[in-house]
Amino acid sequence: MGFGYIFSKSWKDYKANFKSIALAMLVLYFIGFFIVKLVSFVIISSSGYNVALEGVINGAFANGDVANLTQTMGSLGTQYASAFSQASLYSTILTIVAVLVYLIFVFGITSSYMKKDKFSFRDILTNGKSNYLICLGFIVVALLLLAGLYVLLIIPGIIFTIYWMLDLYAFYDDPKKRYIESLRSSYRLVKGRWWITLGYTILLLIIFVAIYLIFNIPSGVLAGISLAKMISGTYSSSFMAVVEWVGFIMQALANFVIVPLGIMFYRNLYREYKATKAN
Repeated sequence: MGFGYIFSKSWKDYKANFKSIALAMLVLYFIGFFIVKLVSFVIISSSGYNVALEGVINGAFANGDVANLTQTMGSLGTQYASAFSQASLYSTILTIVAVLVYLIFVFGITSSYMKKDKFSFRDILTNGKSNYLICLGFIVVALLLLAGLYVLLIIPGIIFTIYWMLDLYAFYDDPKKRYIESLRSSYRLVKGRWWITLGYTILLLIIFVAIYLIFNIPSGVLAGISLAKMISGTYSSSFMAVVEWVGFIMQALANFVIVPLGIMFYRNLYREYKATKAN
């Protein structure tokens, strides 16, 4: 069974579980990162930076001083450095929390889909919280090992990224396995099929980039309008805020498709590899 079958199976199961996935993504992903975005936006906006930036940009185009615009914007950023520092601090803390909550979704859908093709929101939540710390530790160990390989040489890092791509599925297939044993299981499954796995990953990335671009068409159109307004000297900070938030929402919606579909694809690839022997 090739890429087409595995992707079709994943897409079919994604559609069958769409309501559960969408609700889980809303609760465990969107709300958290929306709060991160909102806090940063409020801090910067309340500082008066956006209004000041509007005046600088419109003034530069009106006076024909576009050549010095970058330098002027840099100076403006320095004036509001405290606001940016505050926004960065709060965003970093909230992002860490949002990521930790988001991992409940990642672990939950992976575990649920390993158990059965049709699952509920409750399944995702329950399975995501089950063995959460163990799975988090597993991810940290795998990332540290890969980071070490990438630091030493890029090529070994790429090679073992592919070899260990199915490690989380191997772990959920048999939770009694230790971290290293799950990595070994993934290695054994991919061995002899490394190039096929790389090829499938590249094809999947191409599809995901296309999905991402489609979802971001509205924000791209709005960004073009904003640029036109900037050139004409009618730049508006409020309109730019709309562009920023539309972009955030469109990227989030793209992730509603890309993340769960990717998880499902590699589970089906894992099942396929486990059921067949490498040539």
